Amino acid sequence: MKRSQDGNLLRIFRSQKRVSGTVKVVSEDEITIDDETYELLPGVVTKANLKAGDEITLLLDINGKGAGTSDSVSGDWSFGLVLGVDADRGMDAGMKLKIFTENDTDVIYETAKNVILDGRKTENSKNVIKTRIESQIAPILRYKLNAEGKISHIDTLQTDTGDSKNDTLFQMNDKAQRYYNASFYTFGQEINCGNNTVVFQINPTLTGEISEDYRIVSPGNITGDKVYTIESFTDSKRI
Repeated sequence: MKRSQDGNLLRIFRSQKRVSGTVKVVSEDEITIDDETYELLPGVVTKANLKAGDEITLLLDINGKGAGTSDSVSGDWSFGLVLGVDADRGMDAGMKLKIFTENDTDVIYETAKNVILDGRKTENSKNVIKTRIESQIAPILRYKLNAEGKISHIDTLQTDTGDSKNDTLFQMNDKAQRYYNASFYTFGQEINCGNNTVVFQINPTLTGEISEDYRIVSPGNITGDKVYTIESFTDSKRI
């Protein structure tokens, strides 16, 4: 923003430049994110309480200096079913994941340059991500999006350690047939569908039409007094 000499005219410059990654080194004057160093405008570090190891999205001004941070990279986790993985792309491009989302629709997401996979930075090693996802016992995962709408975090069932806030997804109950009590929203005696439960319903005889094969259902809309084949997962840490 620039002000004219008489103070009556303001000229505002808007920048949409941003960079996401892990803070390696930070001082009051500059910050290193992954392998790139950026100058900072006064007060950015103090206001955002930045420190080494933080995963951030740095907002850049028109001169390429850090002007602030966005919380988008540390947004909420979402659950999804993986419908496809495409790792056969150029060396510098992110891979693509086709995910059936909590919003009852399928979306193709591109991964960010650096992905936190099960709590560890992968630098987008496509083969590692692809192998990890495809070797799961079920196609479920958790994921986060950065400010650019790309996947920045993936939490799979594969490591299952619970040692990190980015690696807490594990299977609670094996796949089995369970009776659904619609009065109490419970499958059998151990699976309770509370307010935070996401229920993916999958057609047992897949037709190839996503709209027919997958859908999100509310516990209150599941037909009661009936037996279903169920498996359950949680993102809570093991006790």
